[in-house]
Amino acid sequence: MITICVRYLMGRAVATHPSSYKLAEWPPHPDRLYMALVAAWGETHRSPAAQAALHWLEEQPAPELRAVSEIQHRDVVTVFVPTNDAVTPRKVDDKTSNDVIDDGLSVLPEKRGKQPRFFPAVRPLHLVEGIDPTLVAFVWPTDPPPTERSALADLCSRVTYLGHSSSPVECWLTDIVPDQAKSLPLWKPGSTRLTASRLRIPNPGRFDELERLFVQGLRPKPVMWGSYDLDSNRPEQTDSSHHTVFSSDLIVLRQTGGRRFGLESTGQLTRALRDTLMAICPEQPAPEWLSGHSRPGQPTDRPHLSFLPLANVGHNHGDGRIMGFALALPTDLQSPLLHSIFFDDGEPRTLKLVLGKIGEMQLELAESSRPQTLVPELWTQPSKRWATVTPMAFDRHPKGRGEDAYDEIEKMVLQACKHVGLPENIIRSVHIMPVSAHQGSPANRGFPCLQRKSGGNIHHSHVAITFTDEVHGPLMLGAGRYRGYGLFRPLTGAFA
Repeated sequence: MITICVRYLMGRAVATHPSSYKLAEWPPHPDRLYMALVAAWGETHRSPAAQAALHWLEEQPAPELRAVSEIQHRDVVTVFVPTNDAVTPRKVDDKTSNDVIDDGLSVLPEKRGKQPRFFPAVRPLHLVEGIDPTLVAFVWPTDPPPTERSALADLCSRVTYLGHSSSPVECWLTDIVPDQAKSLPLWKPGSTRLTASRLRIPNPGRFDELERLFVQGLRPKPVMWGSYDLDSNRPEQTDSSHHTVFSSDLIVLRQTGGRRFGLESTGQLTRALRDTLMAICPEQPAPEWLSGHSRPGQPTDRPHLSFLPLANVGHNHGDGRIMGFALALPTDLQSPLLHSIFFDDGEPRTLKLVLGKIGEMQLELAESSRPQTLVPELWTQPSKRWATVTPMAFDRHPKGRGEDAYDEIEKMVLQACKHVGLPENIIRSVHIMPVSAHQGSPANRGFPCLQRKSGGNIHHSHVAITFTDEVHGPLMLGAGRYRGYGLFRPLTGAFA
């Protein structure tokens, strides 16, 4: 076994994810480390032993990673920087003209054109005592020959940064996994799950390819991708916690293009997303878990796919903007169709939601590097206090008034909890509110009412629930739970 450890000395990682110039990469991909080692070889003595060590490393299977999963993304600001020299100034002769002078001045930075640049960065968060969030460990199970091991250790000591030069690192090789790294979450390669993280890994021939591209003055090209499962080392769940009929293993889609929409457009967007998935599903008619119908025109009474709008809410800068969607499947559903729906020839498929005159939205499967809003744990972590991000649609309009109406709504909330698999008598208190407890979510009146088949409006309201025991998400309640309405999120901090 060998372990290459990397410590980010500035407490941040500045590296662009290959899928987007505005997205930071985390955890650092094994191929990024490999390219840094090749760069260290090229910038120093270029010894045959080090070259042999790099050839040995590219032949190895994908390494395990030890790295924190909780990160904070820095806001990406567009920076305009001068371009490289476009032309070579003309040779100055005895008769220097103004044109020649201007031509010579054109190479100065202030005279050159400017292009937008982005410097996305993440800060690994220190959420657990005794863990160093700036430490990342790459672990290979096999031992290299002694000569290659010594050369590899020397190369590691020469790596000064990983990603952008503004994220300096300390890099070293060891024969064991350091104690500090053992307490970090484990990223295991070889996953077959749809929700796995996809990281670039070096493949045989990578060294020769990088050297050839360098000689040609070209940037490195993407290589093989490996799927990784995250084992967060969280403690076992207690017997007093409860789960709904929906799996906590969310399929997260991030917006990659198109118009920006607020939570008020939840109904239109979830309808368009459902229609898009049904259209590309290779099995027609679409299966019950996707369509929500046991046969044409007949709604199923079994749990099926639910659409969750993941919006920027719950903090001082929350604005209710939808940043992506999560798809919640019924617990233990395993369908071979999932991969063919979300991947096309091994690459993530771009889903295009067309909403007529109001615009369109493009979505793709989210990578491990994602904004905090798109982190599943934010929506699924166990809690006793939950509050709606989108208002809960009630099964019927309350007939009473005042206290009678409130009691009737409370009974509907209790019944809605039973519909998603929660036990009776789990609710301690229910609060019906005109506004959400999560800052940034629109008030009740900002959301269009869902429609009954008869054409009438379905009454909805924001709700906060306190349970007697912890409940694991995702939590969606009410008549619109499959369409994005009635989406709850744990209350944390001062609200918990």
